[in-house]
Amino acid sequence: MRAPADLYAWPAPAAPRTPPRRTCCGCSARSRPRTAAGVAGCVRVRPPSRTATTLLVAESRVIRHFETVYVAGLLETADYARRVLAEMVELHNLDIADVDAAVATRMQRQQLLYDTSKRFEFLLAEPVLRWLLQTVVGVPNIRFGILPLGVPLATTPQNSFQMYDDVAIVETFVGETTYRDDEAATYTRAIERLWNDAVTGEGARRLIVRAAQELQS
Repeated sequence: MRAPADLYAWPAPAAPRTPPRRTCCGCSARSRPRTAAGVAGCVRVRPPSRTATTLLVAESRVIRHFETVYVAGLLETADYARRVLAEMVELHNLDIADVDAAVATRMQRQQLLYDTSKRFEFLLAEPVLRWLLQTVVGVPNIRFGILPLGVPLATTPQNSFQMYDDVAIVETFVGETTYRDDEAATYTRAIERLWNDAVTGEGARRLIVRAAQELQS
């Protein structure tokens, strides 16, 4: 069992301060949660068979995720995705039938992981490993790292976020905020600093194996 002192190795993620509510165009706005119409993605004027999130991944060359609590959607199993999405449906009082379509969309989106013209980076805080059921360690175009417990970090992981090329997206309980330009550059600097403290490659694989063994013991 891990020593209690490990719990204090780095601060728990702080509740993010409310950022300026700006969209990609710089207008003041807040988007609705990616639920209801439906959980799988926000509604845009796009072909009905593809969601906004899938399009964002499909159209980006570099996709970067930093997660403090959940496994990134592109790495989730169907059962894990269903549990997370069901939680969101209950939180927002939505029709549970929406979850099945959302899970199917997430699973379909994972096919983009094997597009070698793209680069994916997944950086997880170690506590997320307690939920991680599958990994993509070793896939050439995927960079996978873990922020371990028990080591000092140069940058405190304040909140999860995603990056699609030069666009940063931050999700909260009430919706998501999209950043570009200087604001997105701040997230680029943050994730690069976090990567400096990350465990990657075989070190990351060993952490995953150890987490799985501890869950079984």
